[in-house]
Amino acid sequence: MTTPTVFIRQRCISALTFGVTQKITRVSFMVNVYPRKDSRQFTRPLRLITFLLMMLIASLPLHAQSFQELEALLRKHPQLQTMSYRATSNRERSDAAMGLPDPVISLGINNFPIFDPSFSEFLPTNKAIGLQQRFPSRASRQARSAMGQAEANQFDEKRKQLFSAMRAELIASLHHKNRIVLQRSLAKQRDSKYD
Repeated sequence: MTTPTVFIRQRCISALTFGVTQKITRVSFMVNVYPRKDSRQFTRPLRLITFLLMMLIASLPLHAQSFQELEALLRKHPQLQTMSYRATSNRERSDAAMGLPDPVISLGINNFPIFDPSFSEFLPTNKAIGLQQRFPSRASRQARSAMGQAEANQFDEKRKQLFSAMRAELIASLHHKNRIVLQRSLAKQRDSKYD
């Protein structure tokens, strides 16, 4: 049997802190307590213990959930929430489509001479202040609003359709699970009759 060995490594790292160079020494110890030849005898029981713990955790009874709880969890599915958010954003966009566009305020100087800057000598020089508001037709705004509402309704219907498909898949999975449990119990009853 070999004796335990201890290795010491030393590394120097130079660091620049506030313009002053310092030398930082890092010492790390590596201790080999068990020799290499006998290390397998310690890993096998460790693996066995880990495997037994995993089996114990896997065999613990899971929290049984009712169908209403599973359906409530299904309603919180990220894909359904994404479609709901899209429908909400389209509704808000359709409400905004009915509003008027933002007004435009403009300031300017017209015909200002560069070489002789003054407002009184050159006659067509003037200062301009402008306010502009566009009034698009109400029919086009209503059409854009109706299009946004239609897209929102479309996302709502897609969300309902997806939820129905997910719910049907959940019901089929639960039915399949119940069928497996029933088949196992019938198989155990059959095996008990043959014994």
